[in-house]
Amino acid sequence: MLDVGSGNGYYAYRMAGAGAKQVLGIDPHVPYVAQFLLLQQYIAEVAVDILPITLDDFPERCGAFDTAFSMGVLYHRRSPIDHLLQLRDCLRVGGELVLETLYVEGDEGYSLIPQGSYARMRGIWFVPTVATLTAWISKAGFDNVRVVDEADYETNRGLNRRRKKADLRQSAVLAGLIERRQFSASRRFLFRDLSIDLLIDLLIS
Repeated sequence: MLDVGSGNGYYAYRMAGAGAKQVLGIDPHVPYVAQFLLLQQYIAEVAVDILPITLDDFPERCGAFDTAFSMGVLYHRRSPIDHLLQLRDCLRVGGELVLETLYVEGDEGYSLIPQGSYARMRGIWFVPTVATLTAWISKAGFDNVRVVDEADYETNRGLNRRRKKADLRQSAVLAGLIERRQFSASRRFLFRDLSIDLLIDLLIS
């Protein structure tokens, strides 16, 4: 499994605990990776690794993973569709993507482009509607797209409901089974038969 924007590995550990044979997390923020390395001093037997890299550093079209998670990353990307394409190219044929991101209410085709901070975060480029996000994912080559959950973080945490609507952090999880389409033989991937351990060695060499 691939965990993009893994932070210190919390969800990667949860994936391993749920039965994943191998989890690779990637996060460019060195302090998070340092936290993970500290944790590994106590639970090193867990099949989790985290590298201080981004998807841009990955081998092109590696096709090495059964499942990819991208949680809290898409809205930080200047080109969200390119991010979806990169995730697609990390998956084996028949693999699945689990995507969590912010959304706004509205129709297909609309996406908010925040000026300044949004949901008390900076560096937010696009916040689409769920319909727009679903269309983006389909455009990137995924099938069977479905919304698993929608949540208003502020309300769920019991915080002050009188805050401005623009400050509410709404999140949608689109996943379940988001299958990659079958590609032609010319798009088979060089790394599809490599083990995760060997892929890690290639990435850090």
